[in-house]
Amino acid sequence: MADFCNVCSERLFGPEVEPDIDVEACIRELERGEIYRVLCEGCAMVEIEKDLETGQITFFTTHDEDDKIIGWTYEQWKSGEMSDRFI
Repeated sequence: MADFCNVCSERLFGPEVEPDIDVEACIRELERGEIYRVLCEGCAMVEIEKDLETGQITFFTTHDEDDKIIGWTYEQWKSGEMSDRFI
């Protein structure tokens, strides 16, 4: 069964459907320097990281033209920019 993050779940199924991956809850639980591994079938997110020094949140995917790891900001995720590549 496919799992979807907050943004992808809302885009695909509407706001009344609970996401499989509650990214906001994951962020609240992360301590600085920790990584939360996920797999969103919509935007291809594989990790949520909270920077050790700054506490900044970064989302990582591995789907670019060369299959390299790409980092995304919270704002890019929230705006749907990550999922715009696929959905």
